[in-house]
Amino acid sequence: MASNVALPQCRVCQTPYRFGGPEPYLLPCLHSVCKACLDSDIEGTMSCSICRETFFKTVRAKDAVTARAVFLATAVHSASELFCTNRGDGNQAFSWCQECEAFLCHDCETSHSENKSSKTHPTVSVEELVKIGKDYRRKQQCKEHKTYPLAMFDHDCDELLCLACRVQGHEGCDVGSIEGVYRFLKGQTLPEYISKLTEKMAANNAAEVALTEFDAELDRSRARIKGSIRHTFQELHEGLQQREKEITQRLDQYLDILKRENSESLAEVRLMTERCDTVLDFNQKCLNLATPSDLFSMKRTIEARTTSCTRVKLPLVRTSDSLPMFTKNGLDDVKAMVAAYTCLSGDYLPTDGLEENFPDNETAQRYKREKQLLHWRTELEKVEGDMSVLQMAYDRHLRHATELRRNLEVTPVRQFISSILNPFRTRRSQSIAS
Repeated sequence: MASNVALPQCRVCQTPYRFGGPEPYLLPCLHSVCKACLDSDIEGTMSCSICRETFFKTVRAKDAVTARAVFLATAVHSASELFCTNRGDGNQAFSWCQECEAFLCHDCETSHSENKSSKTHPTVSVEELVKIGKDYRRKQQCKEHKTYPLAMFDHDCDELLCLACRVQGHEGCDVGSIEGVYRFLKGQTLPEYISKLTEKMAANNAAEVALTEFDAELDRSRARIKGSIRHTFQELHEGLQQREKEITQRLDQYLDILKRENSESLAEVRLMTERCDTVLDFNQKCLNLATPSDLFSMKRTIEARTTSCTRVKLPLVRTSDSLPMFTKNGLDDVKAMVAAYTCLSGDYLPTDGLEENFPDNETAQRYKREKQLLHWRTELEKVEGDMSVLQMAYDRHLRHATELRRNLEVTPVRQFISSILNPFRTRRSQSIAS
């Protein structure tokens, strides 16, 4: 295979498929899985790397589309690597037999065209196979009757039939041409699916664009609001600092006044003490040294000075009650206001992950409803997954019951089986309709 050609790969183990190797199988998400992942016993489930969905390892249908893509990619891009598969002798392939589904070399093509059983088989050269590409269609053989091609479709049993199947078990069924069903699927069903999916993709793309724009707006809003918050709290911090300076200045002014008054009172008391000490000392000396005539002559002076010293009022002596105090009255209210202050407004602003932290009850209720809706969506996805598994199990048992019905030839027993299967058919129709 050319190095620049990317082959489809298993969406579980990421291993590329190759022509002639194990065939891919189809997951419910319509991605393919290789047989190795499907048969692995390591785990009971497998996860698609694209859809990120997990599925049980049950019997899966073969992915014919992916197998066809691998076949065409090999034929178109690496025709020189195709070898004869008729004998496996290693010769380069020259043509492709549509009936035998085998590559033929020159020798095998000659013998193939001369063989009585295969000379009518249509063959296509590798060059022509490359040219017709995806328009190439091959006939599929019945798995039960190997020599008969699948040429009819049973609308009642919803399966492809060959001529032998038609006459051996589907006599009373609504059977039509496979080409008619093919044209109906390609002309109506698949275009309808494509139209619905196209509309859904357009809606998805519009939603993706809107979500991408909103994501960018979230980043811009984050930067803008953070700048506003930083500026707001910077102003608040500056205001607090200014208020701190004002209170500190007032404290200094008040303490300076008290300090000055106290210093003046202290100086006055010291002066009074010195004066009283002088008068006291003189009175004691007079008591010991003065004669009666001396004491009588100084009586008026001593009396006036003593009276002057004793009658002078002491200055105001302040106590600790006069000291200023820094009270925290109202501080808790200020803290509560700062804690409750917010410059944000929006539907979802939980501060601690609790609904009661929303700014109002309406927003909290909306948040609860969104959480409940998300929970219901998750539960619904789980239920849908279980329904898918049950539907596959039901289909498997229904196919088994249909095979049993074909093998039964006694009419009463067929009626008994039909009476058992009818409830299942009704339930299936109801589940499909729902």
